[in-house]
Amino acid sequence: PEFAFSGCYSLQGINIPEGVTSIGDSAFRDCGSLQSIAIHESVTSVGNSAFRGCTNAVFSVNVNNFAPKDSVFMYCRRLTGTLNIIADEIPHDAFAFTGITSLFCKANKTTRTTGGGAFYSCVELARVELTDIKEIGSFTFNGCTALSLAIIGDTVTKIDSSAFLNCISLARLVVKAATPPTLASN
Repeated sequence: PEFAFSGCYSLQGINIPEGVTSIGDSAFRDCGSLQSIAIHESVTSVGNSAFRGCTNAVFSVNVNNFAPKDSVFMYCRRLTGTLNIIADEIPHDAFAFTGITSLFCKANKTTRTTGGGAFYSCVELARVELTDIKEIGSFTFNGCTALSLAIIGDTVTKIDSSAFLNCISLARLVVKAATPPTLASN
């Protein structure tokens, strides 16, 4: 259910067992003491902001089993390492302010609303490879200060405004599209 354990500041660990198929919106939002999260692969739906603000949590989760939702892991600084995603869309703030270091993503598009981009301020993110992407939304990688290499597949048609704003280490951007994508400002 929505907000099931939201704000449970004393909660330190959870294990979502086999048979559970969904986690509701904001279910564990702002559980700041939560340190260990194990999610069984039977989970195929995770709601908006489900783990937003679980700043100390170390995750054991396969993101390929479910499509990311808005702000699902926002502020989860200890969601680290390489992230492999297969989804139609990576919504705004889904992985913003996390500690991921590499991203391999097969998705049609990333989106943005006024809140920010899908990987906004992932300051540890150093390498990105986006295949099958058609559109990169505004502010998608804004503030990814360690990002030095971004490889974008041959299907990209649009890179929206400020998609790579403040990526001060970006030394190489490879776009494999035969027809250059439409570029917005910044």
